[in-house]
Amino acid sequence: ASNVFESNNAIVLCPQNAGDTNSWWSASGVRSFLNDAVLRYRVDRRRIYLTGYSAGCAAVHDFMNQDAAPDDAAAIFICAWRPGNSNANPSWLGRVVPFWIFTADGDLGSSAQACVNDMAAGIMGTGLAYNCAANRPSSTTTQTARFSPASGTWTWTTAVDSTEGVNPKLTLFPGSTHADGWNKAYADSALWTWLFKQQKPDVVLASPAAANVSIAVGDILQLDGSAKDKDGRAIAEACLSWTERVNNVPTVLATGGSADFSTQEPGIRIIQLRAVDSAFRGNHADVTITVQNVLPFTARFNFQPSSVTLPGGNSPITISSFA
Repeated sequence: ASNVFESNNAIVLCPQNAGDTNSWWSASGVRSFLNDAVLRYRVDRRRIYLTGYSAGCAAVHDFMNQDAAPDDAAAIFICAWRPGNSNANPSWLGRVVPFWIFTADGDLGSSAQACVNDMAAGIMGTGLAYNCAANRPSSTTTQTARFSPASGTWTWTTAVDSTEGVNPKLTLFPGSTHADGWNKAYADSALWTWLFKQQKPDVVLASPAAANVSIAVGDILQLDGSAKDKDGRAIAEACLSWTERVNNVPTVLATGGSADFSTQEPGIRIIQLRAVDSAFRGNHADVTITVQNVLPFTARFNFQPSSVTLPGGNSPITISSFA
């Protein structure tokens, strides 16, 4: 495996739990470590991969659900399934980050199936259920289920399947040994073949040229941009969108490579041009827009007399300045 990492110019970082049995990895802990790694090393932000096993699996899954930007990862694969705080997933994440679970069939395999079913439903957004177990063949060997959003169907294959362009995926190893969830996964070359093919698109903003701009309330700002996949092919306009995060969820404002931005509300807005390639790899370029309130303002003053005399018996008091 070391040759695989070297040939792909990979930096492999393995953070460890503090050792306290009551101390578990958390979503915030994953974020802190990731931020430190990006600052400390020469990291290609288009190729950040997250993995964890057992308790680490739960932490990565919580990171997917709780972090403000889990799509910083180009791909996520987790082993020896433990669901963390929830079996569910952010409905939007599966559309932009390839996701794969490895676990022994008898080691919470049904819970892992529920997780990928939930992600498949989120990708489709139809309100329907997409149950991978419905067409699972009987087998005592390693099996991989892969979901095709194009057809809305699950396909099962034997062994660890490195097929791209499908999302999510689930590999079940026979038996119930917890350690098989990571030992067998990390030892399989098909996993690494798949992983190092994952690279986010390149997204470029043409307008505005600066990453920080200011406009007045009611002004119109022209937004333009484009994107290319990892092989240098232009990503279609239909796969581009202008979004703004609302409660950590990217909310689409417009689609295509061009859009107009205008608002009547002053404040700071962060708008993202998002691109997704055919293998569900997403990336974004951001522009921070400061919206200023420059409506006419008329100041009105009512000046008092320059002095006033107050009664004071035989000695009146005169005040000649006002604060």
